[in-house]
Amino acid sequence: MVPTPQCGSAPEMAKHWRALS
Repeated sequence: MVPTPQCGSAPEMAKHWRALS
């Protein structure tokens, strides 16, 4: 799945993905 920065910035999404990983 590819994170799409719809409501936020790219770095924010990366942070979430890192926490999810």
